[in-house]
Amino acid sequence: PGVTVNVELPPPPPTRPTITTHPEVATKNVGESVTFSVTAGGTPPLSYQWYKGSSMIQGAIQSSYTITNIQTSNAGSYSVRVRNAQGVVASRSVLLTIIQSQTPILSISPPSLFYTYTIGGVTPTSQSFNVSNTGGGTMNWTATDNNTWITLNRSSGSGNQTVTVSVNS
Repeated sequence: PGVTVNVELPPPPPTRPTITTHPEVATKNVGESVTFSVTAGGTPPLSYQWYKGSSMIQGAIQSSYTITNIQTSNAGSYSVRVRNAQGVVASRSVLLTIIQSQTPILSISPPSLFYTYTIGGVTPTSQSFNVSNTGGGTMNWTATDNNTWITLNRSSGSGNQTVTVSVNS
């Protein structure tokens, strides 16, 4: 008859956390999003805490950290600390650089105005639209009322302003 031998090996000893993939440096434009991530090993459970400089980021406790609608105030160095019962390890600090666009971008809201008018009827109510720069730098704009039936309260400006259009009766 055969002999059966069962060998039971002891579990491997617990290990400190190690970082196998560090976050990467990022350069983003204002308004974009960025995600920093880390890959770590070691005896579970692993916990994560992200930092901007030396300040802990509240609620940033996953292996990745995302910032949406980036602003210039988000620029700085970011790192994460990974912890388990055996110890803690810190990732490399990586720099987030923010580019403030210097190109103006014209935005008009609402994009169209509509009027209904019957000759001899009631003059339509004035309507307004907003002119804004959703980019960077300085924007100078000009609007024309080259139709005799409308009047603009403002025909030029710089930056964000409201233009009111009136119908001439």
